[in-house]
Amino acid sequence: MLFWAISIGLVGVAVISVLVPLARTPEDTQAEVSSSDIYKSQLEQVEADIAENGDPSGVLAAQRAEVARRLLREERSGKRAQSSRSASNMSVRLASIFALAVIPVVSFGTYIAVGKPGQGDFPISARAALPLNERPIGDLVKIAEQHLAKNPEDARGWQVIADVYRRLNQPAKRARALEQVVRINGESPPLKVEIAEALTIAGGNIVPARARIMFESALGEDPSLTKAAVYLALSLEQEGKIPQALARWQAIAGQKPASPEFTPFAQQRIAMILSRGADQKNTAAAESDAGDGSTQEMIANMVNGLAQRLAEDGGSVEEWTRLVRSYMVLERGHEAALALKAAQDEHRSDDAAVAQLEKLRNQFKVPLLATTEGSNN
Repeated sequence: MLFWAISIGLVGVAVISVLVPLARTPEDTQAEVSSSDIYKSQLEQVEADIAENGDPSGVLAAQRAEVARRLLREERSGKRAQSSRSASNMSVRLASIFALAVIPVVSFGTYIAVGKPGQGDFPISARAALPLNERPIGDLVKIAEQHLAKNPEDARGWQVIADVYRRLNQPAKRARALEQVVRINGESPPLKVEIAEALTIAGGNIVPARARIMFESALGEDPSLTKAAVYLALSLEQEGKIPQALARWQAIAGQKPASPEFTPFAQQRIAMILSRGADQKNTAAAESDAGDGSTQEMIANMVNGLAQRLAEDGGSVEEWTRLVRSYMVLERGHEAALALKAAQDEHRSDDAAVAQLEKLRNQFKVPLLATTEGSNN
């Protein structure tokens, strides 16, 4: 009964919230009345002046005509406003009838159709008396967390709640729970993989350095952990190390027996990388299609001019990238390597630029300089 009383009260509040704004009247009615009274008063004053003093020049008569014209216009405007207000009042009444009739009917009809009006109350005290297998998942998690707070050495409990966190899509909490299992029982390759996976998911599916180290360690101890190999391949792709990633994907796809979980995914990644590489080769071939000797000479002059300007004044990462790419298209690999080293030296304080330039080396297979290490020392 209390529920229905509260429901009726809420519906009443909803109806009132609709009716109150509609019931408000325009605030300019008083202003319109005042304007008409002013013109009437002016007209009476002018007529009194004419009656008392006469109007030989006709000025007062013209003034009377002007005031009368304004009064007539104001009265006509007032009639139109009154008509508009009447129509507005009719709309308000119709809206009020709609609100009073439709809102309660729709609200209660919807609740009866999709709700459970016959279901009894379910207070927390009654919920606590239910068997564990009938309680909501949120209650079970709270019970488990309270238990583990009092019994932090319960490795089985940490493992169970870690699985629950996985189903609830809470990877950070899952990683912390699994770390407690490691603290109690020690490390194992599968546990390393599970923790590293949780850390990766918590980081937006970007493999962090800590997770990569754990994947590598687990795979070194147990080469059969294909999940670790998959995440390491993804990590290589994210770092721009495409050839290494491709080799690892091919190794995963060639495993015997094939993994129904990972083999199709590895084959998909292989096809994507090869397709991307083919597009890049086509682009490079189109750029290298220079036509006759004069065109090739013109392109070479443009590249040399860009190289000279960058050597004298320096430039952005994008400009150095264009130069290195042009050298590789023209099959001038040694000059491309020199340009790449100059770009790295210029932008060595910018970690993002250094990473972008290293990615450029891998993408276009820029050769390494034999004297690179010696020049750095």
